Amino acid sequence: MSRVPKAWQGLHPYRYSDNPLEARFAKAWADINKSDDPRQSTLAYLLCEGDQHHPPVPTEEQRKAAATVIQWLGSPVGSRWVLDVLSKDPTHELGTIGRDMERAKQIVGEGPVFSSAESEFIESEAGMSLDAKDERILRRILRKMRGK
Repeated sequence: MSRVPKAWQGLHPYRYSDNPLEARFAKAWADINKSDDPRQSTLAYLLCEGDQHHPPVPTEEQRKAAATVIQWLGSPVGSRWVLDVLSKDPTHELGTIGRDMERAKQIVGEGPVFSSAESEFIESEAGMSLDAKDERILRRILRKMRGK
């Protein structure tokens, strides 16, 4: 995986080597913010309180804070939190979660599809036993969640 540009790194980039999902989230965040004009980044639009045609230039502190939160979402605790929130939403069906995860995989690239926390959630929700290291089983779960 290519490196995360320093401008888009959070407070804990040293964790990338031991936490590949965090690194993929950080890289995806940097990629979605790529722009020659800092006013055209996703973060600039998120910070815009007024005219969307004139978003602010994010400060270094704002970039670092946002990047830290995004990286945390890829951590075991952060990814579990996201899954817990989604599982408590009665309008968010399991199949929708599967499609969302497949889209996320397309964005963040190859590698383990799910963290151990995600695998545990899928085991309980899909009623399937899985080996987190077995990519084939994870892909079968995705197909089952999509109803195929």
